[in-house]
Amino acid sequence: MTSPPLNTSVPQEEAEPNSVARLLLRAARDHTHSGVRYLVGPTASESVRQSYPELLESALGLLSALRDRGLRPRDKVALLLDRQPEFLTVFWACLLGGLVPCPMVPVSGDPARWAAQLTHVNELLDGPLLVTTEATRAELPEVPGLAVAVVEELRAAEGASGAEPGQPPAVHSAAPDDLALLVLTSGSTGNSKAVMLTHGNILASMAGKAEKQRLTAADTTFNWISYDHVAALLEAHMLPLYVGAEQLHAEAAVILEEPLRFLRIISRHKVTMTFTPNFLLGPLNSSVHEIAEEISAGGEGLDLSALRHIVSGGEANVVATGEAFLAHYAPYGLRETALWPAFGMTETCAGSIYNRAFPATDAGQEFANLGTPVEGLRIRVADDDHQALPAGEIGELQLSGPMITPGYYNNDQATEEAFTPDGWFRSGDLGRIDEGRLTLVGRSKDSVIVNGVNYFSHEIEAALEQLDDVAGGYVAAFPTRRPAATPNSWSSPSAPSRRTTTRPGCTA
Repeated sequence: MTSPPLNTSVPQEEAEPNSVARLLLRAARDHTHSGVRYLVGPTASESVRQSYPELLESALGLLSALRDRGLRPRDKVALLLDRQPEFLTVFWACLLGGLVPCPMVPVSGDPARWAAQLTHVNELLDGPLLVTTEATRAELPEVPGLAVAVVEELRAAEGASGAEPGQPPAVHSAAPDDLALLVLTSGSTGNSKAVMLTHGNILASMAGKAEKQRLTAADTTFNWISYDHVAALLEAHMLPLYVGAEQLHAEAAVILEEPLRFLRIISRHKVTMTFTPNFLLGPLNSSVHEIAEEISAGGEGLDLSALRHIVSGGEANVVATGEAFLAHYAPYGLRETALWPAFGMTETCAGSIYNRAFPATDAGQEFANLGTPVEGLRIRVADDDHQALPAGEIGELQLSGPMITPGYYNNDQATEEAFTPDGWFRSGDLGRIDEGRLTLVGRSKDSVIVNGVNYFSHEIEAALEQLDDVAGGYVAAFPTRRPAATPNSWSSPSAPSRRTTTRPGCTA
């Protein structure tokens, strides 16, 4: 990917951008030598690089093709793209044009459920344009009224755009309160909600993250989480772009198939900041002997001395697991303060509370505290009447600040239920605050988190009811603390029978 920088002919940038699109414009102008490196191949041993000016040029070209299809500011665009360069190009084309992107992932192995999800999203988002690849379009179930565009055809149409030759398309000037991004919640039965994130939400979040994490243009970041996860889009892509840093991206399968590649990539590319859910630390602890054996045999080993911190969120961080990880990899240069347990939700623009003092502040605890909030975010623990509780008392975590979602698109009831009468967002988590540091102790909502994804109990029950030999009864979930394990579930049939039926291999 080599092309000259593009003159976007946009107004001179303010000291602070007033829309998300301006972040890419600023990065392309001020950080011409930084960009995105996509690690490709089954072992991520090869790469394709795209500078920020090249990403801008590619996105503007695709924006012309989208506008030729009649799309205008505030129109919704669902992104069903599995190749990272294509995803980010279409994503930024939408933001530059004032369109509202909504990432999606396919539902595998269940055509009926996949059709139901597409139908639901098509209705929820008022008939969005679904942008996907030719290969994926061939596998889409039939959904009446669903508009589909193929990215290969959009690329081919760029040259036929009605824009004046040699002139880039105009960049839309969005207001801070305008809708920038929709992120689907993890409803597994086709009933996802769409979290609204405004330009102001995202910009406030970027400023808070950058200050808390002390990132600069000299940093190199790494991401392996898929882009339907808000942490991948905001924490691992938009944040390094915000400060002009170099960023690396690999497919999730590369790391999940061989967890040690996570550290190998960090070592080879001198990564300074990355993100991973806590569940990856267990396999890494189990694999540390492989590094020692590799070095004994004359292999490359690891050099983790450049790594300043790993943000770990999405689920509870077990102190013992984190301490073991830091100790196991200290001989390879890993800093004793490199692991940062964190809290964030889609509704808070991903990471918003960080523990930069782990493990010193967590001695003797089972789970790590989550630290203190970013600048501009206020947190409180409240009782059932939404009254703030004193330090140390347990209640519902509630949040307020400019990075908090205004609600759920086309779902007034869910929006109303998500906020207190005085405007604080209800996280659904139970916690306490000690000396300004947040510790979570459970969930007030009827859900369970598996590998960073929320699953509601009624959805698990609905799935179990479709299985043979499973009678109606009760379902419970609990952590087993085994490496790579997921919560187990069981079903107990109603009286008069006292026989308990367990479905072999049934996990949630």
